[in-house]
Amino acid sequence: MQATYFDVSYGKEVLPDLARAFWLNIKLFVVAEVCILAVAMLVAVIRVVPAPAMAPIRLLAIIYTDVFRGTPTLLVIFLVCFGIAGAGAAGHPERPVLVGRHRADTVVRRVCG
Repeated sequence: MQATYFDVSYGKEVLPDLARAFWLNIKLFVVAEVCILAVAMLVAVIRVVPAPAMAPIRLLAIIYTDVFRGTPTLLVIFLVCFGIAGAGAAGHPERPVLVGRHRADTVVRRVCG
């Protein structure tokens, strides 16, 4: 690690992989942002619908909002990332999660070192 910290030749070697990973990060951000905005708008609209028939769904929307608003962000990230992966919902070794043409764990190892 210390030998490659300011090594320009190593920087040039890993720059294409780093640029591809950064571009993947941008694409994932755009997709996630669109999905988050759609879900947030749906939850906001459900919370203000005055129809009595929507009361159970409105109650779920209120609980969802209050729980995620009241829970620290780091705790939500840990619960979602480690909880879903720990429950086996992120894929099996025989059927790995794919990100583009790559396995997700391979992409993470390349980007994070």
